[in-house]
Amino acid sequence: MNTVMHSALCGSVAVPPSKSCSHRALICAALSDTPSEIRSLSKCDDVMLTLHCLEALGMHCDGGRVSPIDRNALPHCPTLPCGESGSTLRFLLPVVAALGCGAEFVLGKRLSERPIDGLCDELRRGGVSIEKHGQIIELTGKLQCRDFTLEGNISSQFISGMLLALPILGGGSVDIIPPISSAEYIEITIGYLRRSNIYVNRIGNTVAVEGRYAAKGIHTVEGDWSAAAYWLCAGAMGLGSISLSGLEPDSSQGDKAILDILSNAGVDISDFSGGIATPPRLKPLCIDASQIPDLIPPLAVLCTAADGVSRIFNASSLRTKESDRLEALHIMLTSMGIDARLYGNELHICGGHMHGAEIKSYGDHRIAMAGVLAAAAADGASHIDDLECISKSYPDFIADFKSLGGCVL
Repeated sequence: MNTVMHSALCGSVAVPPSKSCSHRALICAALSDTPSEIRSLSKCDDVMLTLHCLEALGMHCDGGRVSPIDRNALPHCPTLPCGESGSTLRFLLPVVAALGCGAEFVLGKRLSERPIDGLCDELRRGGVSIEKHGQIIELTGKLQCRDFTLEGNISSQFISGMLLALPILGGGSVDIIPPISSAEYIEITIGYLRRSNIYVNRIGNTVAVEGRYAAKGIHTVEGDWSAAAYWLCAGAMGLGSISLSGLEPDSSQGDKAILDILSNAGVDISDFSGGIATPPRLKPLCIDASQIPDLIPPLAVLCTAADGVSRIFNASSLRTKESDRLEALHIMLTSMGIDARLYGNELHICGGHMHGAEIKSYGDHRIAMAGVLAAAAADGASHIDDLECISKSYPDFIADFKSLGGCVL
């Protein structure tokens, strides 16, 4: 249990490398035909799990220099530790199926409860055998089919995983059944395929790929917009002047939408690298969560500083993350004196004054970070359990918080 006090923040933060981009950069490098180098790779727990799994498949990574998997010397049914990383599991299930070596995937408890059936069913249709026993998934066989259909509103990771696998077979297609949630994550995947010499053609909701992976020298991973959102929201709430570095203004990351959301609230975001200024009155927000689920935890805290009632809707996907994030946010804000009301998959938050409270993270990195942000804005002391879980996506978050003047005891 950690104690977080009301804090005034000031200073600069070097935003950590993008977790989403790091997963994709590693997988593309591991499947390429020649060695390459990745700079500024995220060191978060999730990315390290993907790294360890790829190493179990035969990749070697030394200081960012990647020697790819030798497809002529694949191990037979290696054990792949996925922990609680949904990206690791959902990306590598199709990749291993395409490689044809089989594997035993070992899942953390929460990950074993998260949706995977739609992806497994489609892989089975493609010719592989998949058996799930508690926290173990056993995959054997090799993909024979090269054209797949997946629902777009379960997890964009299903679609990204299949797209990453198809170049191993020389190409294929994925037909996405709308509506499509978190569509920008699919665009990140397409971007990494293209920079890896894969031809991608998207017509409507069908994405077709051709070619085989070819590494392109040195790649530097850009900063993480979902991580930056916590500091941008802190500045918008009036906790202090925080400047950010390492972000790509032309990024394809969907969470760059934080800039438009803050602008709609009345925040001047013209120069986030120099620190944003808090407006005299923060306007209430109406936020569609379907494309930006990872932004909702910091935005929910931001809504407590708005002058009126904010509404977060289309948030069903938040219920199947590392925790039920809608319920977790509702409980946290209510315990801190905020009038927050949950209506199905909508969360309504009335701006108000927060006081310290007991905050439960549920072992969810984004809830824990949102809890720190809320505690910094609240009067008195708040007690938060399991801040260690933050290392899943942002290992240096607490160190950065302290460097800005944040008080964690």
